[in-house]
Amino acid sequence: IAISLPDPLEQPVVIITGQTEIDECSPLQLYATDSYFLGGKASYRWELLGYTDLTNNPAGRIYNQTKMDLLRFVLENASNFNEGKVESPPQYLEEAVLFTLNLTVTSRWGLSQSLLVDITKLDAPAPMVSILGPKELLVNRTEQVSLLANGVPSECLTVSTQLEYRWIETTGQLDLSSIPEIVYTTRSLVIPPFVLEPIGSGSDLNTYNFTVETFAVDSPNKAAYASVTVKVRRSPVFAYLATEDRLMTRGDILVLDARESQDPDYPTNPGMTFLGTFQWWCLTPERLPCFGTNSTGLIPPLETCITDFDSTIVQGGNLFSTPLFDNGLYCRWARGVLMVSTV
Repeated sequence: IAISLPDPLEQPVVIITGQTEIDECSPLQLYATDSYFLGGKASYRWELLGYTDLTNNPAGRIYNQTKMDLLRFVLENASNFNEGKVESPPQYLEEAVLFTLNLTVTSRWGLSQSLLVDITKLDAPAPMVSILGPKELLVNRTEQVSLLANGVPSECLTVSTQLEYRWIETTGQLDLSSIPEIVYTTRSLVIPPFVLEPIGSGSDLNTYNFTVETFAVDSPNKAAYASVTVKVRRSPVFAYLATEDRLMTRGDILVLDARESQDPDYPTNPGMTFLGTFQWWCLTPERLPCFGTNSTGLIPPLETCITDFDSTIVQGGNLFSTPLFDNGLYCRWARGVLMVSTV
C-alpha cells in the first residue's frame, strides 16, 4: 500500500478559543483544539513572549516574578505534554497586566503556523464575554444575521452573577436603538434581512463592527467587551423577461420586456422597473452579431421607438403601442424594453 501526502498540502489553521480578558478571580482557559489542517495529529508549543503593565504607574512596575515563573511553568508543561489547551488558576497571573502568548502548531506533515494572543488580567471583579462563532462574517443583504454572546460571571463572591448585555455598532453606520424590531439588550443580537447595506459594485464589501458590552447588574461600571466584524457583499443580479423563449412568425415584432429584472438586495416590485441599467446582446446561429460589428453581439446604442398610438400589440400580459421602425430594425420602447423587427 502506497500512501502519499495530501495534495495540496495545506498550512495549519490555528484557532484559539476561550476568554482573553479575565478578572482577578477567574482562571485562564485557552483551547486550540478547533485548529484544522493538522493531519489528525499535531504538536503544540505555548510561549510567553512578553507582558505590559496596565496600571500606567509613572514610577514603574515591579512584577511578582514568582507569578511570572508559575505562568511560564504552566505554558512549558502544556508544551511538554503536547496539550492543545492551557489552563491556569487565577493566582498564577499577576493582575493589571497584558500578557502576550504565542502558540505554534505543527501538523503531522511538519508544517507550522503561529498565532499571537493577548490576555488581559484585570485587577478587579468583572464578567468575561465572547461572541460565539467566527470573528468575521461575510453575508448578503438578504440574510438574517444572528450574533450570540457568551457571558461568564465573575467568580468573585463580592459581585452578582446576573449579567446584562448591550450591543452597539461602532462604525456609525447603524443605530440599533432606532430600529424597533431589533432587541439589543440581550445576549443575542438578531439583525433582520435588508437592514445591512452593501456598497459599490462587484466584489466591494461594506464593513460593520458589532460590540457587545456585558456587566453584572450591581456593577455596571465593571464591563467586559467582545466584537465581531460583519462584511456585506452584493447579491448577484438576475434578468427576468416577461416572455421567455417563444415561437414566432417572420414579420412579427419581437418584444423583450426585462423591466422586472431583479436585484435581490433591492427587489423590483410588481409593475415597477428595475433600478439598474440594461444592455442587450444578440448573436445569430452562426455566433455573428445581429446588429453592428461588435463581436460579442452587444447591440449599438438604442434610440427611443417612434410608435403608432392607434395600433397596439400584447406581449407577456402587457399592452404596447406599435413601433414604426422608421430608423432601423430595433429600438427602445421604454427603459428595459427592446423592440425588434423580424421583417
